[in-house]
Amino acid sequence: MTTKYTFDAHLPLRWPTQCAVCGDKPTAMAKARCSVVTSAGYYVIFWTRTSRIITLEYPVCQKHNVLATVAGLISKRSLLNLGAGIMVVYAGIGFFAGLYQILTIGTPAVGEAFPWFSVVFFGGTAAGVWAARFTPVKVTDAQGDLITIKFSSDDYAKSFMALNAAPVGVGISPTSAAR
Repeated sequence: MTTKYTFDAHLPLRWPTQCAVCGDKPTAMAKARCSVVTSAGYYVIFWTRTSRIITLEYPVCQKHNVLATVAGLISKRSLLNLGAGIMVVYAGIGFFAGLYQILTIGTPAVGEAFPWFSVVFFGGTAAGVWAARFTPVKVTDAQGDLITIKFSSDDYAKSFMALNAAPVGVGISPTSAAR
């Protein structure tokens, strides 16, 4: 199970004094970031957009600091990661087209590009799965003043929610979702 938590951006957050990954004593702060498009305008020749970048810092131990930082960069919602994801999808199409050609005619028509399609497809897929699995705290949504974060550890989420308990109707609501 993963736990999601929605809160009012104007309310202060208190983080448990433990690593968000393993529960050990924290020695560093990792960042969870999310870029949310707040408005977009399309014109004849160009388009504009404005976005809001949300950053939350959460405690981690030294052992998990670099891993949480790298996983957070790979799994954050941004235009750069959207572009990387699209590249992985196109590489997957090239890989499976080449594989089909190898199985049917013995050689891929994509020729020298087939190994690159394979590396980008499998490498990108592995990085995305690893990052999604390892990111301990992730900003998943922001609408108006409400921000939703997701925890990969249910124990850490319970500790977080106990510290940030508020009466119903104050803009905070914990929810659970299956992985």
